[in-house]
Amino acid sequence: MIILSIITVVKNDKVGLQNTIGSINSWAAKISGRYYIEHIIKDGNSDDGTLEYLESLEKKIGVIRSYISSPDKGIYDAMNASIPLSNGLFVNYLNAGDVIHPESNPNFLIDDLLKCATEKNLAGLACSAIINFNNRLHINIKPKIVSPSNLRMPSVHQSMFYKNTILNEYEYSIDYKICGDFEHACRIISDNLIFLRSGIVFSVFGSDGISSLRPLLLFKESFFISNKFSNEGWVLRLLTISRLFFSISIFQILKFLSR
Repeated sequence: MIILSIITVVKNDKVGLQNTIGSINSWAAKISGRYYIEHIIKDGNSDDGTLEYLESLEKKIGVIRSYISSPDKGIYDAMNASIPLSNGLFVNYLNAGDVIHPESNPNFLIDDLLKCATEKNLAGLACSAIINFNNRLHINIKPKIVSPSNLRMPSVHQSMFYKNTILNEYEYSIDYKICGDFEHACRIISDNLIFLRSGIVFSVFGSDGISSLRPLLLFKESFFISNKFSNEGWVLRLLTISRLFFSISIFQILKFLSR
């Protein structure tokens, strides 16, 4: 039984992909019982040796791995293209360079996913994540309470587990460079679907992603999406914008201090 499909999007990041695959192999080796993990890799026509590396991969016990390499229109287009290939009850996006926390217990996660699978109003599971600032500072990002009146990302996408049926119904918009996952979550939550929260720390990711390199675009897209879905009054909207600006500012400060 395939309980989880982990999808990795990559383009010209062979080293990051190797780290991601290594962590998935180690994590899947801890699984007891009859559950299998499916790992799907979507390569965007890399020319740095990534494709040759994928062709050389050996089979690992407990991991069903497949890959495709084709041009796409960016990360969210690649994420959409991967969904028809997935067979798991749940889907997680762990992109090149992201890794699974070494102390994460897959058996606990599978238990939570199976509880979530039968609840019709649940879109998925939100777990905790660790953001790594240059190996000098580590911050635990815990899942948040969200609702149509409190639209936020339930967690970072690396620690989100969506029901496969939800992702087949709600595609990612390719109109956004950074915040497509936020807009995607807002649409789901606005339809009164909720995410079960778990204290399990699943993923570890670095502070050097595109959102940290382009903070102004991050703020612009987040601001637009918040206004698009919010039906709050101007006071609450101002609080939302202030919270967004504060979070982005703190992130940039921590990144600077960890140099």
